[in-house]
Amino acid sequence: MRRHTFWRRALPAAALALILGSGITAQASPVIMPDGYLFDPEYYAANNPDVTAAFGDDPTALYQHFKKYGAKEGRLPWDPYANIDITTVPHYGRTPVQDANTAYHTIEEKNDGEVTLTFAGDVNLEPTYCGQAAAQNGLAGCFDAGVLSAMRDSDFFVFNNEFTYTRATKANTKTYTFKADPAFTKQLSDIGTDLVTLANNHTYDYLEKGLLDTLDNLTAAGIPYIGASRNLSEAEAPYYAKAGNTTLAIISTTRIEGYTNPPTKGATANSAGVFRCLDPTELLRVVREAKTKADLVIVYVHWGTEKRATPDANQLALAKQLEEAGCDAVIGDHSHCLETLGYVNDMPVVYSLGNYLFSHNTRSTCLYRLTLNTDEGTIESAQFLPVTTSSGTYLRTPDARTKASMLSYMRSLSPQVSIDADGYVTKKQ
Repeated sequence: MRRHTFWRRALPAAALALILGSGITAQASPVIMPDGYLFDPEYYAANNPDVTAAFGDDPTALYQHFKKYGAKEGRLPWDPYANIDITTVPHYGRTPVQDANTAYHTIEEKNDGEVTLTFAGDVNLEPTYCGQAAAQNGLAGCFDAGVLSAMRDSDFFVFNNEFTYTRATKANTKTYTFKADPAFTKQLSDIGTDLVTLANNHTYDYLEKGLLDTLDNLTAAGIPYIGASRNLSEAEAPYYAKAGNTTLAIISTTRIEGYTNPPTKGATANSAGVFRCLDPTELLRVVREAKTKADLVIVYVHWGTEKRATPDANQLALAKQLEEAGCDAVIGDHSHCLETLGYVNDMPVVYSLGNYLFSHNTRSTCLYRLTLNTDEGTIESAQFLPVTTSSGTYLRTPDARTKASMLSYMRSLSPQVSIDADGYVTKKQ
């Protein structure tokens, strides 16, 4: 499913000067890597036998070494005496390899050769929102059997955790601040939760203490998280997993609060916060790096305009940049409503999953499911699963008429796609 376009301008200026200023060498066998860098795996392997002894001669493994160590050590990625015609250099047909220094979680296949990844939008268990109902009925009691099954029976279930698990009392200077009983973390596994995203505009509602309490409480409950942490390196780190023969990376990021010093603090090299992408440069770097370590890269992004059911210009621009960087699917949220289902080339985009278990005002929401072919390392299908609510605090499977109406509404928002009666989404040709 992947496709990339790399331009001559993507190459480092020094590389171009070196290439264009020297004579022809027939032995040169360079390729343009996914991040636009010129690399000659044969030259690198031949001149660095210590690397090949440790990492083998797979071009992706060699390139991982060069980017991580070789550039700092002064190892050259190409023959400095070769005159390479840049117009004839091919793009590398990347075969990602598992990085020995990266932890890959395991996603068990319920059906051989495929896994299902199911995504939900914003969850808010603050007492005046959905927390009271969850406290009275238990978290699992907020869903009917059909919705609960859709979450639990998926091979991997993810939602956006848009509140803090803390008892801190000092709140951020914002109109709305959300916190919930830390005991709820122990119930997340009851609904099938495998991962939560924290890159949103409420993770820092109770300042650094609230964020750190959230991280500690999730860790104690055995629930992995991405998108916020104690420093930028941890906050931007993808969740890597292996399912069958396929490797996967999931990244969480936010571009809400679009100004320099927002209430929701962005993580830095030495301080806790969220992974912000108002300037997408670092996000795109993380995507490119993840693409060397995983067959499929999925970005879950907090973006868009509240109550707007179609993507704004910033969403469209970032989706295009993500696709060019190597992303395979984009899952969006924040707008408090369902948004357009679309594509950028062959990359599926959900511009917003809307509120999930969030507030009394929620009426229509969804689950979004990607089925992966783990033998081929591809996205086999995408499915929109309508979910309706009772007073916003009890999520249920819609009846046939309501389901048909919700699918019809999504078709009206999504001119790029076809949505069949079962919610399967395909790109219009």
